[in-house]
Amino acid sequence: MTKVLRALLLSLVVLATHTSFAHELKGAFPEHFPPFSITGELMQGIIPDMLKAMNRTSDHAYVATPYARHSLKLLAEGQLDFLFDSQTWCKDGDNYYWSEPIAEVKDILVMRANSEQAFKSLDELVAFSQAREQALLVAGRYEYTYPSLEPLFAKAKLRRKNFYSDLNMIKALQDAEHSGVEAVVMSALVFDYLAVKHPELTKGLIKSSFAVHIAPYQFRFPRNDNGKINMMYTNRLLGQLQSSGALEEIIGKYSTSQINHSH
Repeated sequence: MTKVLRALLLSLVVLATHTSFAHELKGAFPEHFPPFSITGELMQGIIPDMLKAMNRTSDHAYVATPYARHSLKLLAEGQLDFLFDSQTWCKDGDNYYWSEPIAEVKDILVMRANSEQAFKSLDELVAFSQAREQALLVAGRYEYTYPSLEPLFAKAKLRRKNFYSDLNMIKALQDAEHSGVEAVVMSALVFDYLAVKHPELTKGLIKSSFAVHIAPYQFRFPRNDNGKINMMYTNRLLGQLQSSGALEEIIGKYSTSQINHSH
């Protein structure tokens, strides 16, 4: 009995010693930004899968849940350690530390297939917009900055209407008679995912053959000492995933061809 107690006590000491060095990094990601995060019974997507892969070799535990509306406030207060975004989308991007890119996000324009014409470039679309009595109304995300479109919005060459989600933007485009939305700027990956998984939502819609812009998808950290340390540590883990091919494999799992195969 004494040997059993000794063995039990020893195991508890070892566990306590191990967990005393464990540090939990708490974060948040968009609730539904496929294929990066996909809402369902089990949260899926590139981000959840990547965090699991990072935790296999990390001294810290990366734990993340879907965004709350006040996630930026929680990040500023130190209740969250990281978020996901792109520095190029944020007006105050210089106020944060950013990781190396996880993947590239190519934003395109989505329009109705019965639009008056197919545009081969952004310049063509802008010329068409300016020739009209009222500029084209483009749906975008609240608090997002679109570098190539901002000057056009500022000069009223295009008009902008904000929404909280890609899904709401697509629904507004389908109901243009009431919303007035004539185009949506969104990730090509998100549109492709919706087209495969929810074809009823994207029926009659087409995406532009040109990219509006391409942005890196990244971890976002607060601009303080802890944020800098966590950014450097995260970059090291990302580098390991990239060099081993694990990150490419995770991203490939959610490619359009794989989604089609599993559909």
